[in-house]
Amino acid sequence: MICGNVGLAHQRLAILDPSSRGAQPMTTASGRTTIVYNGEVYNFREIRDDLKRDGFPFTTGTDTEVVGSAFERWGPDSFSRLNGIYALALWDHVGRALYLARDRFGVKPLYLHDDGTTVRFGSELKAVLADTAVPRAPDWAGLRGVLELGYTAAPRTCFHGVTQIAPATVQRYTVSGKNEWRTWDPAIPEPTATTVAEALDGFDRVLDRAIRRQMVSDVPIGAFLSGGLDSTRVVEGMSHGDVNRIQAFTVGFTAKGFDESGIAANSAGDLNVDHVVERIDIDVADTAQRVSDICDDPFADSSAVAMFHLCRVAAARVKVVLAGDGADELLAGYGTYGAERFAAPLRMLPASVRTGALLPIARLIPPIDKPYSLHQVARRLIMGAQEEPARTHASWRRCLYDTDESLLLTADAHRSLRAADDPIDAFAAEYARWPNGTTPLRRMMAADLLHHLPNDMLVKVDRMSMAHGLEVRVPMLDHDFVDFTLALPTALINGGPEGAKRLLKLSLARRVATFDTRRPKRGLLVPVGVAFRGELGVLLMDALPAGGPFERSAVEQLLARHKRHRVDASFELYAVLMVSLWWQRFLA
Repeated sequence: MICGNVGLAHQRLAILDPSSRGAQPMTTASGRTTIVYNGEVYNFREIRDDLKRDGFPFTTGTDTEVVGSAFERWGPDSFSRLNGIYALALWDHVGRALYLARDRFGVKPLYLHDDGTTVRFGSELKAVLADTAVPRAPDWAGLRGVLELGYTAAPRTCFHGVTQIAPATVQRYTVSGKNEWRTWDPAIPEPTATTVAEALDGFDRVLDRAIRRQMVSDVPIGAFLSGGLDSTRVVEGMSHGDVNRIQAFTVGFTAKGFDESGIAANSAGDLNVDHVVERIDIDVADTAQRVSDICDDPFADSSAVAMFHLCRVAAARVKVVLAGDGADELLAGYGTYGAERFAAPLRMLPASVRTGALLPIARLIPPIDKPYSLHQVARRLIMGAQEEPARTHASWRRCLYDTDESLLLTADAHRSLRAADDPIDAFAAEYARWPNGTTPLRRMMAADLLHHLPNDMLVKVDRMSMAHGLEVRVPMLDHDFVDFTLALPTALINGGPEGAKRLLKLSLARRVATFDTRRPKRGLLVPVGVAFRGELGVLLMDALPAGGPFERSAVEQLLARHKRHRVDASFELYAVLMVSLWWQRFLA
């Protein structure tokens, strides 16, 4: 659509009403609004019923038409009514205003470049960078986020002048300027008094409703299944009612210690699903290169390599899957939540003891090629304890520490990086924003929900899935379920004999009697450490750009120490690799 100096374009992944009637850009029957839209609004039927009662006509079965008509009825307030995952651009022909909006947790991306005269936007950085008027210069604050945390947090990107719409945010552009507002601000309300039995019934009722709501589709639908608590509960919830046998997808890797397919097979047997498993002798180097090409911004969470293959396997059979993302942040599932118990006494020791005695001892622990080895955990625990409590939790996940940066970066790059905003400050702000009396656990969970989840976990899933034409839905981030869990007393989240994810474990125990809720948590991980001793190490050295931000000799020395098993530098090397591939592609 071109209307004066406004243009909208769209390439569709058709899920609801896949006929040509659902094509976009879509203009409402009255002609007032035109919309381009990526995602799904799960409560679109309820909204459509309300609009029909008000006389609005509908000619398609899409949620896109509902979003456009809702704007006509309620104006900008309509965005707060949308329960779903979306990024959209809406042109109001009457008000002569452009609206850019993003869902509550930023599941769907929306990038833009605003030079004061022209606003360019798209759901991929590629779309924005396709205009040669957009400069390609590094944003050092964005790069610092990648090197230290593995990702860039919205609204930044790694391109200077190119930003993201933040989650739960609307931007409005008119000839008189721009304004911005949030559609949701989280709160941790005073917990309601309830028994375990009452809370469990409510938990199952709200979650099952969210799962049913997100199963609406006019194309085949399935689920990811790792064998863990989150995905197992989602698949179990999908199996109720008049539905075909659920297709559940798992990938496993032949490398020792990195294969969950056996555990997932046990869960699949418990649930009686059509289980599709692919075990892969993975080429990490080849897949890492593909991940870099897909993401556009450097993204240093290596589990994206595994997610790439999981999405590839699922996309060969279905167009939509449900996943368990959000459960760890809402139900205290991360092992790092318990780390503060060890950090607190370490923090009481003099810094000279921590760094002068304990850290050298930790470095003597032999590194082994397995997830979360003692070598990694001990080093991170000691380094994290250097920080104040608001910053400690983010520090557990650091890729490069200050000393690494000073060694691996050129002098100019290091000065630019240290002058940029500290990415951990933004995480710490989410930790500190809650009222006095909020427990450290709830603060850590909230910071993860608002910072780590939207900028790392959901980015990984969305980019890898959309690259394969697959839509991933996340019922545990349904608005009603999020509101329910935020209001739970802490003892029902992490307490009793069940510990973390208490209600989720109790739910599975009474629904799937054979499921072992004591299974240890495992992530979707790949053997990056092993790969750096082979082809991934070769890719790293080939990728280091001449005139780039890294000291080649320092990277070479770190890689050599990693190859000799003197240190496990998987996190550091992978972050350097992702930034190098990006730099070579866009800036060299």
